[in-house]
Amino acid sequence: MFNYMKKILLFVIAINIISLAQESVTIAVLKLRPSGIQESEAEILTDYVRSILVEMNLYQVVDRGKMNEILKEQEFQLSGCTSTECAVEVGELLGVQKMLTGSVGKFGKLFTIELRMINIETGRIEKSSRYNYEGPIEQLLTEGIQNAIKKLVQVHKLEDLENEEDVLNGKLSVSSEPSGAIVFINDLTYGKTPLNIDIPAGLYVAKLKKEGFIDYTEEIRIRPEKTCGIQATLISSPVKYLIKGDPEGADIYINGKHKGKAPLMFIINPGRYKLKISKKGYISHKGHVIVPMREGSYFTYNLQERIEVKTPAEDYKSWKYKFYIQGGLIEPWGDPGTGAIFDMGKRAQFGAQLNIGKWVSLPTVLHPLTAEVMVGYGMWNIKDLDSGGYIEYFDAKTKVISVLAIGRYDVTDLILNLIGFEYPVLGIFGVAGFQYNTQSWDFPDWDREFDSASSFGLNLGLGVKYNLQSMVGKPVEIDLRFTQGVFLMGEVNDKDGYPFFDETYYPESSWYKDTRDYSHAENGLLLGIAYPF
Repeated sequence: MFNYMKKILLFVIAINIISLAQESVTIAVLKLRPSGIQESEAEILTDYVRSILVEMNLYQVVDRGKMNEILKEQEFQLSGCTSTECAVEVGELLGVQKMLTGSVGKFGKLFTIELRMINIETGRIEKSSRYNYEGPIEQLLTEGIQNAIKKLVQVHKLEDLENEEDVLNGKLSVSSEPSGAIVFINDLTYGKTPLNIDIPAGLYVAKLKKEGFIDYTEEIRIRPEKTCGIQATLISSPVKYLIKGDPEGADIYINGKHKGKAPLMFIINPGRYKLKISKKGYISHKGHVIVPMREGSYFTYNLQERIEVKTPAEDYKSWKYKFYIQGGLIEPWGDPGTGAIFDMGKRAQFGAQLNIGKWVSLPTVLHPLTAEVMVGYGMWNIKDLDSGGYIEYFDAKTKVISVLAIGRYDVTDLILNLIGFEYPVLGIFGVAGFQYNTQSWDFPDWDREFDSASSFGLNLGLGVKYNLQSMVGKPVEIDLRFTQGVFLMGEVNDKDGYPFFDETYYPESSWYKDTRDYSHAENGLLLGIAYPF
């Protein structure tokens, strides 16, 4: 008999559930009475109560603006309306079936929410609930109010029906990714996902829990003979993860983003990540790391010190060019031509040395090769020459302007760099290139002035250099070079058109006759300084 009565009671409850879900019940919400909180905060909480009731879709909720408009037309003042009788009066003016009223207060750190559902027709309190919450007021808005309302409108408790036969049941299907999450319905455990159960119609709160993942919560409504489905994607709960090792101070990159310097403790979701650990002077660690779903996990590294090996190519590409200023003694000589009768002269040169390896990829053995472009000015006098009585003395001067393009190969640089010296102090080099000269002669004693003559020839040299890197901080070089050139000249005539040597001036010198073209050679010693810019 007792079981029979319980079944009848369940049937009545189910009928009430259906009618509650299907009938259009209107409800209005009075502002929650504040105690220990500000009026503006109570206003915000009241608006949130209306929003939750609308989302539940159990009632037709009167908008606050519409409610104020109607009461203003009726010249009704809400201030001080806290009693049940006043709430009933407001409900009659609004034409609703139910009124929700209550209060929210704070004592110390504890918030208390009291809600009352009033039936306007009977004038009595149908339901009431009290919910206590401790925490920040912001979370009271998102958590406390929701739980208070759910407690107020909950139709029945599932534990009262779990041993009874199905009466107007629906079906609930729950799945999750990953599977194996524990399913709670109104805080009662029902198994693990995937899960399919029959459940009485009504409003419930479903919660899924799995270690290492954030709890998943969803409000569900079970309708008679209908299937309600939950498909939950669980999110990993962040864990503390430590990266440490040797040396300390290394930069940590996770998926390409800089996180900080080791040792580093940070919060991260479990999973697989790209990891890079780098520090200047050490070989970087690159790979993947798997962060497990548990606290206290860590990764240890040990970076190997990088051994810097400079190749000759890197050394020679460390600068682009150098400027030279050089000057020294030049002794021309040769036969036939100007050289045989010239005194020691002087020459000054200015030029630039260009690093070929900076722009052109060369084999290692050719990296000491550079190009030099020099512009020079020289002058010398004709010396006193006794040539068998033919020529005794000439007062003459010669000027030479030259453009020299040579290649310089520093073999000592190559050898010392190959064995590990970054800046060789003492070195030997060779030069070879082509030189173009423009020359002029002036013989006052002969009353002869000559047209300018050009020569083009080969210039070779050998030099020794000393690097001042350790003294001045830059690879400034002092070099001493010996040069020798052989040059071909065209016809040399004076202003009257007579050749340099002919029978007009040397009638006794038949060996000069019909000589029109001249060549000459010269050697010299140059001392210079090279500064890198």
